[in-house]
Formats: sequence, C-alpha cells, structure tokens
Amino acid sequence: MSSANSTIDDFFVIAYLLKKAEEDRMGLTPLQINKLVYICHGWALGMLDRPLIENHSGEIQAWKYGPVVQKVYHHLKHWGSHEITYNSFCSHFGDGLKEFFANKLADLRREDPELFKLLDVVWYVYKGIDGGRLITLTHQKGTPWDQEVKRNFLGQVIREVPIPNETILKYYKNDLKDLPNLTDLTARG
Repeated sequence: MSSANSTIDDFFVIAYLLKKAEEDRMGLTPLQINKLVYICHGWALGMLDRPLIENHSGEIQAWKYGPVVQKVYHHLKHWGSHEITYNSFCSHFGDGLKEFFANKLADLRREDPELFKLLDVVWYVYKGIDGGRLITLTHQKGTPWDQEVKRNFLGQVIREVPIPNETILKYYKNDLKDLPNLTDLTARG
C-alpha cells in the first residue's frame, strides 16, 4: 500500500498518461510521455511539496532536448518516435497488464486523491501540446534543465547530468505560485 506522501513508480505514471490519452482518443509519443512525466513531477514538487517519482540517484537528467526521466526513456525507447497507445503499452510488457494497471491506478487514486487531482490538471493543461513544444517549454532560460545542463568544450550537451529535486522544486514553486489551489482548479474542470 502506498501512502499519500510516497512516490509512484514511473510505470504507473506512464499508464495513467496513456489511459488519459486513450480516453481523449489520442496517442502519445515517447518524447511526449517523458516530458509529461517530468512536468507532473515538477507540479507535484511545486504544489504538493513532494515528489511524484523517485529522483534520488539522478534519475532525472539534463539531455540535449531537455530533461529526461531515464527510466521512462528506457521503458519506451522500443517505440522510437512512434505513438504509443494504452493497449500497445500494456501488450508490449505482458498479458494481463491492462487490467492490472487499471486496478492499480484506481487503488492509487483512492489512496491519494489530491495527487490524482494534480495529475488530472496537468493532463488537462498539457495534453494537446506536441513533443517539439514540450521540448521548448522545458528547455527555456531559467528552467531546471537550463540551470543544470553542462556542455563540453565544443558546446555540446553532456548527457546524464542529474537535475536534483531541489532545483525542480524551486523552479515549480515559483512558476506555479500564482495558480489557485488544486480544489479551485479541479472545480473549474
């Protein structure tokens, strides 16, 4: 059982995003999913003062095209730049996962409704944004990626530079400070 302050395995966040996309009759690319997991994590830190996913061992890193959640990248690299559906994701990782994910997500929503309100709001805000625009949004001056990115002597981005939660927290605390609280945001939708 998870508690309201524990993190969620990135697999379940991916399943959540793909399920929401399915409900909205959309597919998502691995790039979109990776950026959305990162943004959901940032919003959780900024609005709830707690992480969504684990980032203790430098899991979130500054890569050429912005922040990357390394585990998410590895889970989804099989698809390349092709869209992923909830069904294809579940089928790829094994029979019975569709029902397992649906049950697990329902359990997590019951255990931590505040976090799922936040995820629903993030989905609503970002669902129509393509991968290129998500790169631009997470790549801007002052973002955690911009603060932590390192370059070699040729100016090329050095991969696998961690983006710590403290940097993400400070950025999203400031970026989201003028938003209403989650109850007000979800009451509008």
